[in-house]
Amino acid sequence: MFTHVLYVDDSGTKEYAVGTRKYGRGNSRYFVYGGVLIRIADSGRLSERLITLKLECFGDDTVEVKSDWLRIPKERKLHYLEPYGLTDEKLDIFVSDFYGAVIQTDLLLIAAVIDKVHMQEDYPPNPWYPPAVAYEILAQRVENELRGHGVATVSIDDTSGATPHGNQYSENLRRHHARLISYGSALQRGFTFTSLGPRIKLVDSARSHMIQVADLVAYNVFRQFVEHGEEWETMGLGKLPTYDYFRRIAGKFRADSRGVIQGYGVIKFPTRSRVQWARKKRKGAP
Repeated sequence: MFTHVLYVDDSGTKEYAVGTRKYGRGNSRYFVYGGVLIRIADSGRLSERLITLKLECFGDDTVEVKSDWLRIPKERKLHYLEPYGLTDEKLDIFVSDFYGAVIQTDLLLIAAVIDKVHMQEDYPPNPWYPPAVAYEILAQRVENELRGHGVATVSIDDTSGATPHGNQYSENLRRHHARLISYGSALQRGFTFTSLGPRIKLVDSARSHMIQVADLVAYNVFRQFVEHGEEWETMGLGKLPTYDYFRRIAGKFRADSRGVIQGYGVIKFPTRSRVQWARKKRKGAP
């Protein structure tokens, strides 16, 4: 019997550049899988709340919430402002309420970040494929969280395209998931998966409110690393500079008993330095 759902979406490009200095607008240095781990009942309640917010703002619960559409002015105008006759102020209120609904829900956020430059430096000449590594890291943390306490089914955004070896992304991901369940982790010898369902479900993000929540996780972590990636592993900073929307959700990331999220809720691979960035306790929290 499943107790939880893991919703997953990605941000950043999947492929390596030829040479580590050729990353930029066309091919991002970072690839991110963002995950939302939530009990099935709580997932239903959050979806209902997001439907209500969409109806109140747009009069249409089929509107797809995508973080890059909300941030990029021309996309914001094309997808939200003009079709629904909204002002920027009204859309900003919706975004604030959307984030508020997520933050108020009992859930855990987990993100796996692949630094493609460091991968190429550490694992030449053929580093592992970024989505495969990211998915395995994400699955490990879900297993660590749920083992003995629940079982999660996995729903992930259905993307098109093919890997450099010609495999379709979706089929490649299905096979990878099946291998993890059958044979355990390729990254950590002896690590088995007992808390994930045998198959993954590929979902159209436009039809899933919860995949849209995973999108905001993936995108905001991606932006955090694009803007402050070097600082993630810089010792002695004292305070991590943060992208605003990453800061808004930081308190929901999986953490250890001290609140440390590095390696627990936000996992950068490969790791160069362990800086124990911790989520800040909200006022009134015990």
